[in-house]
Amino acid sequence: MKILVVDDMDSNLGVLTLLIEEWFDDHDIDEDKYEIDLASNGQIALDKVKENGYTIMFLDIMMPIMDGFESLKKIREIKSKEDIKVVMVTALADRDTKVRTKKLGANAYVTKPVDFDMVNAMLDRYVVPEMLLEKSDDFEGFDNFDDFDNFDDFDDFDEFEDTQSIEQKDIMDNFNKSHKKLSAVDFLEDYPDLEYILEDLSDLGDDIHYITEYLDSETLENNLENISNILGQYARFLNTFIDFFELSSSLMMIDELILKIDLSNMESKDVEFVTGFLKAILQDLENWKNHVFIEKDAVDVFYINASSLNSCLQLEAFIKERS
Repeated sequence: MKILVVDDMDSNLGVLTLLIEEWFDDHDIDEDKYEIDLASNGQIALDKVKENGYTIMFLDIMMPIMDGFESLKKIREIKSKEDIKVVMVTALADRDTKVRTKKLGANAYVTKPVDFDMVNAMLDRYVVPEMLLEKSDDFEGFDNFDDFDNFDDFDDFDEFEDTQSIEQKDIMDNFNKSHKKLSAVDFLEDYPDLEYILEDLSDLGDDIHYITEYLDSETLENNLENISNILGQYARFLNTFIDFFELSSSLMMIDELILKIDLSNMESKDVEFVTGFLKAILQDLENWKNHVFIEKDAVDVFYINASSLNSCLQLEAFIKERS
């Protein structure tokens, strides 16, 4: 059993990987019975699909080099909807995007922040039948699985969204509607005093490098204050720009949450996930700063912002659910 997860953000890859692993763990399926591959853009995903037989793939839309639309189109030229189930995962929650991905051959569609129950439902829908075909003793508990008779793959998954995920999706929807595509060069024309603005972040690079390189679940508690300081400084920096208000507010929320979090009440795998997610968010923020303000090569400032915002919302939901 092979599963492919495709996204250009480490934090998003981490979320889906954890949820998939939890699904198999909840069904008492050994780790050696499945394999999760990762890809950071559509071209890598396409190459992997050509070389491997995947049961299901979770495919982001907005990615560099080759986006999810183009990747899906090319995948469907070589693999049918029966050969590989493709679930689109994206912050683009408009109806036109949903219709377009369906026409291109997607099996299903889920918007970010990813709802945990929805991912479980998709694995139930697409992975369980493959398990039954294998006729293995490991999967005998699925013999009478018929929950998805007369199920519309594209629309009926909406029933799995809870109130919290709907509120988070509303935030992303409002963000997507209120911002237009803008390159870093064009965006920075309005900020001539850039060096002065960047001073507050000048000393954070080494701290972020250390955390992303060496932090683990055992040392997380001792480093929460340092992580909080970094998030706080980024939040204050972003608050300088009215266009980044949503991300600034979300970072402040994460900052408050991690200072109150009681790691002793969380399972070890959840602590590992929070650790990995915080590392990914910090790395994403550092990359965001470099591409927008240092290298100035970002072709879409607000897409990068939307991805980081989504990551913060995802972590916020996870901490509130698990702590």
